[in-house]
Parts: sequence; structure tokens; C-alpha cells
Amino acid sequence: VYSKCTGTHPKQSEDTNDYRFQIFKMSDIEAKLILLQIPKLPEIIERRRRNAAKWAEMLIKAGLNRIRHLPPNHNIFVKMLLSSDEICRHELEILSRELMMSGVELEWSYIPLHMRKPFSNFRTASMKTTERNWQGAVSVPVRPNLGDEDWHRIQTAVNRAERKVRFLRGHI
Repeated sequence: VYSKCTGTHPKQSEDTNDYRFQIFKMSDIEAKLILLQIPKLPEIIERRRRNAAKWAEMLIKAGLNRIRHLPPNHNIFVKMLLSSDEICRHELEILSRELMMSGVELEWSYIPLHMRKPFSNFRTASMKTTERNWQGAVSVPVRPNLGDEDWHRIQTAVNRAERKVRFLRGHI
């Protein structure tokens, strides 16, 4: 992408490993489309951050503040990961079920690479945070084009989850 858009080829750094990936060959039209999007990146990133902050505020107001959102600040991704400790995982499961029933796109987290057998030998550092957060984690949308209709569906689902969680908390 870099070389197609700029006409130059980036130099490999000294810390490059021996793994090689298939190079994607892009057409001139695809390169031009990317170049047209680059000036929009600051606004796209800002919208993603605002949407992530809106999720966080919505969960706190609903009393679902034991559900963590990752990263906790300055999210620039298309999705935001929601996670919980084992003790309150049922709250995240309730929220996820309500969001799915409302038509909100969710994506369940995958097993981290360092925990998969073929890659376990490559682990070089402690990854306690990852190991604590991945189980039961679910990604929710923070894409920049979330509209009023999307937020209405999300808020409705969060409200239903809040009522169910409050009921369960009162009976545990």
C-alpha cells in the first residue's frame, strides 16, 4: 500500500524477522481510493473515539460498570472489546444477548495466538492482562458511521440488560 501510494518502497528495518507474507498487489484505482481516504482519517478516528466514549458512558449510567471496555481510553478501532472478570461474566453475557436480539453486530473474541499450541513457544513475556481479558470478551461496534437508529437499538438493549442485571443482583 505504501509503495503504491507514494511511489517509493519502505526500507526494511534491522529488526525484521524471517517470516514473509504474501504481498497484496493493488490496482491503481484501489491506490487512488486509499489516497482519497487519508485526509479523512483524523475525522474517522475522532468519531471512533467519540463512539467508544459513548459506549463507556452508556454502560456506566446503566450500572454495568463492572464490564470493562478495552482499550479504556482513546479507542481508534472499528470495534471495541468488552470484557469482564469471571465473577460478573454473566452481566456481559446478558448484555451480549440483548445486543444480539436488538440486531447489534457483535464479534466474540478469539483465543490469543500465544495461547495456541503452535505458537506457545514464541511467547517471550508475561501476558497476564491478555489472559485475564480474552475469555468471554466480545467486540461491539464503534465504527464512525453509527447513526441515530444504531444508537437507539444499542440504548434499548443496554436498558433491557440493566433491568435484568439489577434483578439478578437483587436475588443473589
